[in-house]
Amino acid sequence: MGACIAWGGLLTHDGYPRRRPAEGGTWYVHRQRWIAGNGPIPDGMELDHLCRNRACVNVDHLELVTHIENMRRARKATCVRGHELVEKTRPNGQMFRHCMVCDRAYHAAAWRGEPWK
Repeated sequence: MGACIAWGGLLTHDGYPRRRPAEGGTWYVHRQRWIAGNGPIPDGMELDHLCRNRACVNVDHLELVTHIENMRRARKATCVRGHELVEKTRPNGQMFRHCMVCDRAYHAAAWRGEPWK
């Protein structure tokens, strides 16, 4: 896979490498490089930075995925305390991510009448 190739030019407000062509608009540099080396990006697909570095323009760090898969991969894997988040389902069928370690600590402190930190 190799090292990231960090774009040294302009970035969008959310950190993607961009270029402003003379005719106006914005070109996303990682997309341009993908198209130059691999051909067009099919409808319904988008590029995922496997390295999680949005400013990277290394084509080896990019993968074509659906939007749903890209969003799934971007979700955090740990809580703010560093514990693993697990997928749970609410009674209505809605999925959510939950930290079992913090949940147990919270309920144990509440049972003892102590504040939870």
